[in-house]
Formats: sequence, structure tokens, C-alpha cells
Amino acid sequence: MKKFEFRRKTKSTITKPFYLDQTIVRFLDAKRLQKRSDRTIKTYDRALKHFTTYCNNHGLNGADDASVTAYIRYISFEKVKWDDHPTSKSSIVGVSPRSVNNAIRFLRVFYNWAVAQKLISHNPAESIGIQKEPDNGFELFTDDEVKQLLNAPNHRTYTGFRDYVMMLILTDTGIRVSELTSLKRGDFELQYRQIII
Repeated sequence: MKKFEFRRKTKSTITKPFYLDQTIVRFLDAKRLQKRSDRTIKTYDRALKHFTTYCNNHGLNGADDASVTAYIRYISFEKVKWDDHPTSKSSIVGVSPRSVNNAIRFLRVFYNWAVAQKLISHNPAESIGIQKEPDNGFELFTDDEVKQLLNAPNHRTYTGFRDYVMMLILTDTGIRVSELTSLKRGDFELQYRQIII
């Protein structure tokens, strides 16, 4: 009896060139198709353009671990904070660990998408570790302070009662003030006691 052997799938390597600018455009289009918010797309766009500018200025192609490592080193230890902002100048060198970690996360999402699309063979941001962020805890209001805040508006006037209700929604749900102020009448489902954000 003849024995059969199955061929094992070899690991595919992508040999076509990786064009960072074009890949970012495709990535942002994909996010738009996924109905990501304008704010999310704008954030991805800003972060990835900053990375692209760094790569272009330093002769990096953005397709290897060295490109990502050099960029993270740059924003951690060399970049002057707010140097690309027209009015807010600073002499602080290096951005905060939180900003660095956000950049790492954005790059990971971008490269994971590129790997899934078979535009690149591996995620160069995968091996970059997250930086330790300082514990910037904040003091919470005591129960008495919360009661004082809620009793501050005059509940007998329209604006006072409106402010009181807004304060309750903010404390009960944890939504952002901008989300609360942009709510429309149709966002409230009174029958189900829900707000659509």
C-alpha cells in the first residue's frame, strides 16, 4: 500500500513593494466604509501623516520594524512638544507616554489592516512595547459635594431645571459634555428609557 504525504502550506511572503502613502489612503477609505466617525478617521489621518512625514524625512519606507522603532524613539526623546502647532510653542522635549502609546496603537491597527489585506507580510509595530504611563489619578467628589452641585441650579426655572437634568445625565452615564450638548429630541427613547449617542 502506497503512503501519501500532504504538502504543508508554506508561509507566504509578500514580495511586492509597500507604498506607505497609498496604503494609508486605502486604510482611511476602509475605515470610512466601516462607518467610523469623522473624529476617528481624522485622528488616524493625523497620526499616520505624522508618521509618514517622519519616514519621508529620514529615508525610511515604513515597512520594517526599524522605521517604527526610530519613529517611537523620535517622539519619545527628540520631538519638541507642540513644534508642529502654529501658536502653542513649548521647549519640552518628548511627548507624553500616553501620546506615544496612542501612536503605537494607531500604527498597530493600521499595520494589522495592511497584513489582512496582504499589502505587507508582518506588522512592524507589533514588537513595540507600550510605555508606562504615570498614574494621574484624580480626586472624586464626596457624596455631600455631589448633593451641593445638584442643588445649585434653581429647579423652578427652565434653565435651572435643564442644567439639573444635564448634570444628572452626565453623572449617571459618563458621556462627554460635547456628546450631551449635541443630542437631539429624536435621540431619546422615552418608552425604553434610553438615549442614543
